[in-house]
Amino acid sequence: TPHYLAPEQLTSTHRGDIRSDLYSLGVVLFETLTGKRPFDGESLSEFATAHEQQVPRKLRRELPQASAELEKLIESLLAKQPVRRPQFPTELVQRLISLEIDTFAQRLPLAG
Repeated sequence: TPHYLAPEQLTSTHRGDIRSDLYSLGVVLFETLTGKRPFDGESLSEFATAHEQQVPRKLRRELPQASAELEKLIESLLAKQPVRRPQFPTELVQRLISLEIDTFAQRLPLAG
């Protein structure tokens, strides 16, 4: 649906590539974490304009307990230009693994 399409898929005659899919994943992750989409709009044209021109909502404004690193990752997935997004799924996986490792100690149950 238009809610999840990368800007280049809405405005260009060029085919999207894996980076377009990573953008869509960024929208899904943002929505999964916050219950909201990163962009507002009522119509297809409003969503297209938002994806092309608006800065997405800040993750930490919607989910204050999110780490700055997670916010940066989602911002990179939602970059308007494909060259500013992770270039390959393996790059995204490595960043997710790093986030998992960095937050592991925070999720350990307290010894009692």
